[in-house]
Amino acid sequence: CPLFNPATLKPHKAYYAFRMFNELYRDGTAVKTAADATSGLRLAASVDGKGRGHALYVNEGKKAAPLGTLPSGWHVTGCRVLDETHDDETVPLPEMLAPDQVLLLTLEKVRD
Repeated sequence: CPLFNPATLKPHKAYYAFRMFNELYRDGTAVKTAADATSGLRLAASVDGKGRGHALYVNEGKKAAPLGTLPSGWHVTGCRVLDETHDDETVPLPEMLAPDQVLLLTLEKVRD
């Protein structure tokens, strides 16, 4: 599947997923995560060594799934979503992640 529609040059959904994942890649350091395998919710996280990071949630399940506990010691400074109606757009932090939805959180380390 190409990342862009060849006729219109408009990005496909896969483009936005790669763009969101690139945020984790640019941070430079992967963080060990845990997710509930029964819900279909997947999580990847990264940090940049300067007190910033990202958490990428993907709901591969057939039902909405709660995000659960957010990373301890981190403050959410941004939330973007990719789904049927959003193309990597800023939204308020949801409590639940719908099926086939991707959520990217921008995080900042809580200072003492």
